[in-house]
Amino acid sequence: MKNNMIFNEYTFDNFVVGESNKFACDMVLAVAEETINPHYNPLYIYSKSGLGKTHLLHAVRQRVEEKYPDRKVIYVRSDDFAEEFALSKKEDKRDEFRNKYSSLDVLLIDDVQNLAGKPAVQHELLSIYNTLREKGAQIIIASDKSLTELHGVTDTLRTRFIGLPIEIHPPDTDALRGERKKGRCN
Repeated sequence: MKNNMIFNEYTFDNFVVGESNKFACDMVLAVAEETINPHYNPLYIYSKSGLGKTHLLHAVRQRVEEKYPDRKVIYVRSDDFAEEFALSKKEDKRDEFRNKYSSLDVLLIDDVQNLAGKPAVQHELLSIYNTLREKGAQIIIASDKSLTELHGVTDTLRTRFIGLPIEIHPPDTDALRGERKKGRCN
């Protein structure tokens, strides 16, 4: 995607790990190392804004591109996905759009909560999701809402996201004050 260059600094090596995000980091790293892990598919990562979801998705993208250059991986924000879908309808290129996403080995979709109230886009994502799952592709979804708080997204799509839901908690500020040295996700 055109904006991936600005996110190249988002790697596992510079992701600061603490008690609040260690499980998320471990699971995402396991997926990035194995690329496709049926036990962790899909991963559904959720937290408040600013706690590292986008960083982790880009770290996966980079790791997969480095370790498995033959694998097709895309990071996409849900708003960009919706915009690309609308343009494909307008230009009568829905097959190209569907083929682009259905041919992936790894789909990383960020801010999925922004698809609320967009039934046509949700239907298209559901179709792509089902195709990817049938062929064993890895899917990681990030949101600022838990699955139960993901209102405006159809139950049919929301139930597909139930795989391994992972919440990233805010860091313990007392622990941060007392201990500046934290681990890395690698």
